[in-house]
Parts: sequence; structure tokens; C-alpha cells
Amino acid sequence: MKIIQQRDKLLSNFEVYQHIVDVQKENSWGFTIPKVEKKRKQKFDPRLLDLEIITRDLSQYLVKMDQGNEVKTENFVNLMLVLNTFELEVIEKLMIMNSLPRSLVNLYAIIEECEGRFSQDQCEDMLQNVERYFPAPVNEEEEEADEGEEIGEDFEMQDAGVHVAMDEEENDDEAAFVQADEFEHEGFKKKQNEEKEIDEVES
Repeated sequence: MKIIQQRDKLLSNFEVYQHIVDVQKENSWGFTIPKVEKKRKQKFDPRLLDLEIITRDLSQYLVKMDQGNEVKTENFVNLMLVLNTFELEVIEKLMIMNSLPRSLVNLYAIIEECEGRFSQDQCEDMLQNVERYFPAPVNEEEEEADEGEEIGEDFEMQDAGVHVAMDEEENDDEAAFVQADEFEHEGFKKKQNEEKEIDEVES
């Protein structure tokens, strides 16, 4: 195999996606972008079938990996400028731009001997800038879980309120029962005293 052109630079996922967007526009494919209508319809070219499949699968994968249409070129450039302030290898910068680490564990897996080369503050600074320029998307499952927890808490509070109300009603019933019992006891005692007075008078 003969190398026709030697690779002289590395491409990030963002740069690859921009090229894929140009391919979609050129061929009026709307896999991850609005379809552009051409003035003249072209006949189906079987030679482009493989290119169409690769473009479709790759563009959908990059969109899923948060490297799609919502990424702004300005944010990409700003994050790269921040990474240039650290003594990182080119491949390490590329991996950070592609994977967008969100935790120290992920960052340590990307940067070789990260703990010895950078302090914890520097590592956290990198992660904060990643989150600043590429905010993590909100997971729908996490949202549903949070909503479920809130509903559960509301239900527990309502249930606790019902129990409190029931306890208050039981206490009221018990107090009324005690009061009625005391009233009955006083009436019985009064009757006994009257009978005793009658017996004394008769005797």
C-alpha cells in the first residue's frame, strides 16, 4: 500500500461534523440538518450509496455525542484557547474536545500522569471550562426520576397530614368520651348522696 498524502494534522469530532454537514448540503441529504432542495434533480448515482450510508450513520452518531448542530464555533474555539494555557499534548487536547469529560476520573483517564503533572485546582479548572462552553444535556430519565421523587415527597407530606388529622380526631373523641364518663360519674354520685339524705330523714 502506498501513502498518497501523509496526515499532517488531527481533526476533532466537531471539525468532522462540519465536513459532514457540507456533504449533506451538497447532495441534498437531510439526516441531521434541514434538507436543501436543489434547482435541478440529479439522477440516482449508485456510486454515492456508500457515501450516503457513512454520512448518515456518522452524522447521527456525532449529534448523539453532543458534537452536532447545537455546538457553536465560538465555544469550540474558546475551549481550545483555554486548553492551550495548560501543558497538554496535542492528542490530549483532541481527546478532551471529543469526549468532553465531566469528572476527574474521566479527565485522569485522558491525560497521562495527570495527577503528577497538574494540581487538583488545574484539573477542576479544565472541567469547569468544559461545562461552561459545552453544558451537559439534561437527561430525560433523570428529570422523570426527580419528578417522581417530588411526587413521592408530596404524597408522604399529604399522608403525614392525614395521619395528623386522624390523630387529632381520635384525641378529640377520647377527650369527649372522658368528659362524658366524668359527667355520668358525677350524676351517679349526686344520686347516691340524695338517696343517703332520704334514708337519714326516714330514720
